[in-house]
Amino acid sequence: MAERRAGLSEAEQVEHAHAAVARLLALPAFAALRARAAAGEAAWLSGYVAIRGELDVGGAIDAARAAGVGVALPRIDTRRPPRLCFHETRHATDLAAGPHGLTEPNSTSREVDVADLDVVLVPGIAFDAAGRRVGTGGGFYDDAGRRLRASGRGGVMVGVAHDFQIVDRCPAEAHDVAVDLVVTERRVLAAQAQSQSGGAS
Repeated sequence: MAERRAGLSEAEQVEHAHAAVARLLALPAFAALRARAAAGEAAWLSGYVAIRGELDVGGAIDAARAAGVGVALPRIDTRRPPRLCFHETRHATDLAAGPHGLTEPNSTSREVDVADLDVVLVPGIAFDAAGRRVGTGGGFYDDAGRRLRASGRGGVMVGVAHDFQIVDRCPAEAHDVAVDLVVTERRVLAAQAQSQSGGAS
């Protein structure tokens, strides 16, 4: 799956990203983000900088910023693995090269508590209709998801993938955290059982 994703042509990547971002921006969760920002309330989106063929969500991030929504991107916290911390990013200069080929925020940028995130865009290797997920095996998004759920604020986790990454069933363990929705270039899948576990991160 990862090899197929990485083997997509540039034209396919652009086409898929354009279609998926349009679906993301049409979600009620994004409408709520824009409404909160318009009302002068804090509204936070977390996305990611795509690597190795991941579906590019840069268009959704740009649209959120234009609407006054704060953007906090993930950074691997090497002091407390496996843990992601989230830092406000306003410009490209807020980003730097990170481990595993990632592009992530500078540690000096303002940190945003995961509990304050309203929408978290989550990449993965594969997803299923129940929101279960197979990631890279580090457990980073599972840990972030547990902290987000524990806050009780109702933050929404949205898996983002190419449509061929949707499978019948992802393996899951008790500690895995499912996403609430999965968005591809072709469809939006609402998790059939939001309380079910997701795949390893």
